[in-house]
Amino acid sequence: MQMHETLPFQSATDMAQRLSRKELSSRELTEMLFARIESVNPALNAIVELRREAALQEALAADEMTARGDAVGPLHGVPMTIKDSFNVTGLHTTWGNPAFEDFVADRDAAVARRLRRFIRVNFSNGMALFPSMMRLMHKVGARTGASTKGEPMTGELTFFEIGVADTTRARAFYGGLFGWRFGPSGDGYRISTPTVPGGMHGGDEGASPLVFFGVADLETAMVRVRDLGGHAETLESRADEPREWSFGRFALCRDDQGSPFGLHQPPTAEDEGDREPAVRRPTIDHVTLRARDLPASRRFYEAALAPLGLGLEFEHEGLIAFGSGESGRLIIYASERPVAGFHVAFSAPNRRAVDRFHAAALEAGARDNGAPGLRPEYHAGYYGAYVFDPDGNNVEAVHHTVPS
Repeated sequence: MQMHETLPFQSATDMAQRLSRKELSSRELTEMLFARIESVNPALNAIVELRREAALQEALAADEMTARGDAVGPLHGVPMTIKDSFNVTGLHTTWGNPAFEDFVADRDAAVARRLRRFIRVNFSNGMALFPSMMRLMHKVGARTGASTKGEPMTGELTFFEIGVADTTRARAFYGGLFGWRFGPSGDGYRISTPTVPGGMHGGDEGASPLVFFGVADLETAMVRVRDLGGHAETLESRADEPREWSFGRFALCRDDQGSPFGLHQPPTAEDEGDREPAVRRPTIDHVTLRARDLPASRRFYEAALAPLGLGLEFEHEGLIAFGSGESGRLIIYASERPVAGFHVAFSAPNRRAVDRFHAAALEAGARDNGAPGLRPEYHAGYYGAYVFDPDGNNVEAVHHTVPS
């Protein structure tokens, strides 16, 4: 067999020895591995993101150090991989959760920083680094958990839930402690952290945090839990909450000794045949309105925005702010001279949420400005509803369907 056929199956030590004996260069080795990836990856779907140009440049730098006779370490010039669970500057880090498919790290994780520092001091800064593993695994159809009986689940932490007595106090505590951001979700909050998302519910004094492990197929994973002597039951979402599109699907479980844990099937990108991002991207930071009667505006927006997963984020004297905890905010100031006629449109996760927005707004006393329905004059998949807020601003909820 040719060297390019056998080399990918050799150990890092064997590769390093070949490099030290100058039987091949780091750049040649890196190109061989890229060729191997291109050959087998279409069938495997194991690798979806590479630092091709950067890796080749770093490999060339490693070769130049070898040619100069610089002091180098035993793995000098060997291409390395960093799993997608660790942030690497400029690359996607998803933790196997499609909710993070658009997250690009702006800094290295501690382990990546230490690796770079260790290489620079003891080995070299010319080691070719490229991440492989299963980047954006949901996007390419790979699996996070068991899909057939007997397959082991990976056990990646994808969600956590905190039960507390008073969610308002807990939000202030954990927000102050960790800098977490909170968005309304029913009677509790969804939690945004730099890594794993979470949720919070009230009326549960003394509860221990519950961790959820990611699976690709919730029903199959539940069967596997029961086969192993454990207990599993689906955690149903409330019908009036858009919880499933925000978080995914859950099961509450106990192992064969009675210890609790959870299973989590992350949200898919589909809703009633629509194709859309698994998480809404932040756009405008905030929009400001002025209201003559701030308490009336608060009652209206709390009712109308709840079906959209939006709610009151904070309030100060003469000011209230609504948002999701993850994107832009609507800020409303009390004013004796409000300016009417603004048009504010909020994104809805599906058409049902548009319907609920319209019904809730009318029940809160809003004037109708357009019943829920398609607006083909904008585009074929434009589904919206309109109402006037207490100051006469045109408030809309809209869901855009992208044809499959």
